[in-house]
Order: sequence, then C-alpha cells, then structure tokens
Amino acid sequence: MLSGRKPLAMFYEVSSELPWEEIIPEDAFAPHVQAGLIQRQDIEVNSTLPSGIPTKVTYVFYALQGQEWRIQLMIVLVRALHAGGGWNETCERLQGTLLGYTNEENDSHCARMFKRSAFII
Repeated sequence: MLSGRKPLAMFYEVSSELPWEEIIPEDAFAPHVQAGLIQRQDIEVNSTLPSGIPTKVTYVFYALQGQEWRIQLMIVLVRALHAGGGWNETCERLQGTLLGYTNEENDSHCARMFKRSAFII
C-alpha cells in the first residue's frame, strides 16, 4: 500500500474470533495510521454462518490518505451482501477495482471464479 500500488486493504473475520493479528494485522498498520499515511475504519455486520448460526462479522478497512472514499463504497457493498443482496461477478469486479486491481487482473480473477458456461435461451 505504501508504494501506492494498492489504495485500499480489507480484512474480515467473525467478531468472536478477534483480535487475531494473522487475520486482521492491526499492529502492522498501526504506525502508518498514527502517522496519518493510512486511514482506518471498521464496521460490524450481522451475518449467518454456513451452519445457519447467526453471528457478527468485523470488517477493517485501510485506505491511503485521499482514498478514503473507497472505504465508503466498500461498506455499501459489504452491507448489501449481508442484507441478502447476494454476490455476483459485478460485485467481485467492483470490489477488485476498489482494492486497486487492474481491469486485466479483475478479468483473470473473475474468469477463474465465475467460470463461464454457454447457455442457450
């Protein structure tokens, strides 16, 4: 991030599992947040585990100074997902773009994640 290649980082985990430095590296980002180079914001959302058990998930976002708007858009995306909006290739591409991936990187990732099938309607 500090080299400017990636403007946003996002980490998340079931809230009851935190703090967990290997999942959300708070200590690694703390000096940069304190220096004002990176902005930090977190949210907690209601979710459901694959087992059907309700839980809370904590998301932590870090954005380069001047790129904080990316956090706000990512929060909208995350809240829509957890509100039952589902996830699709458009969401994945938007997330990738907000995180700083190029169109080519998004294309490659989405080609793997959403293997296309030919459908005749």
